[in-house]
Amino acid sequence: MDNARAKIGQLIQKFEREKAAGPEREQLRRQIEKTDREIDGVVYRLYNVNEIEQVIIEQASRASK
Repeated sequence: MDNARAKIGQLIQKFEREKAAGPEREQLRRQIEKTDREIDGVVYRLYNVNEIEQVIIEQASRASK
């Protein structure tokens, strides 16, 4: 019984940590998305990809996810 209580206590603590980290996680996710878009822009310029080609690439990328 004590083992079950300890496990439940650990799960509650883990849940509380995850809940507290939510805003930080969201901020990090937005930063990663922004960086991904910047990298895409650099690659498009590097390979002289025009706007129509960019749309095709973005649509294909979304479809494969």
